[in-house]
Amino acid sequence: MRYIKDFLRVGHLRIKNVIESYNNRIQLNHERGRPVKNTQEINHQIEIETLKNSCISALSLCKLISQKLGIMFSETSVNRIRKELKFNWRPPRIRQSLTRPQISMRYQFCHEALKSNLVTMPIYFSDDSTVFRFFLGMDKVWRVQ
Repeated sequence: MRYIKDFLRVGHLRIKNVIESYNNRIQLNHERGRPVKNTQEINHQIEIETLKNSCISALSLCKLISQKLGIMFSETSVNRIRKELKFNWRPPRIRQSLTRPQISMRYQFCHEALKSNLVTMPIYFSDDSTVFRFFLGMDKVWRVQ
């Protein structure tokens, strides 16, 4: 027993458990690491919920799986499963919608900056929602694009 302990560098309890399981003909689990929580049922649940609402977050999916199946699941695992299921999930893009007064104030600012001749370099003015874009033409006149 001492020779086995030194050779394998394991404790006596591990050797004892292996000997007992061999004598009792118990099948040992030879896979390394912790067991995977990922099952067909979880994959199916993630697929259904993602098809229902493509903008659902991984955190929301984790909570749903926890409520329905009683299994704690991480957001990273949910996103990994989504990737395996060929879902290209990205958070929705939020476009800024400007009000009419905001648009007119930005337009007025750009117009006054161009009239004052303080701007001499060829630059572009643009607001966040790309309503107006100014550029310096070949004849050195600023125009709205």
